[in-house]
Amino acid sequence: STPNHPEAGKETLKTIEVFLKYLDSTRVSLDICVFAITDDRITRRILDAHQHRGVRVRIVTDDEQSKSQGADVVELRAAGVPVVMDRSASDHMHHKFAVL
Repeated sequence: STPNHPEAGKETLKTIEVFLKYLDSTRVSLDICVFAITDDRITRRILDAHQHRGVRVRIVTDDEQSKSQGADVVELRAAGVPVVMDRSASDHMHHKFAVL
């Protein structure tokens, strides 16, 4: 278990549940670098952090994936979340990490 995690010691959590709890615990900044955001649970947490908790959110993502069915980056950008896309026809921004 991770000592500073809000649910430290509770080993029954799934990976997505742990990630969602980390997103819920964000208070200052959230920098996300991902190929695509398609999970509505993650999108809701990002929007909540941005709109209701005053967290500075920034996203770097792939331009082609932003057009894919189920991609949520357009919704996030429309809500005022700064989004930067790679703008490359031949290369893809394929990283998957977040800094909280």
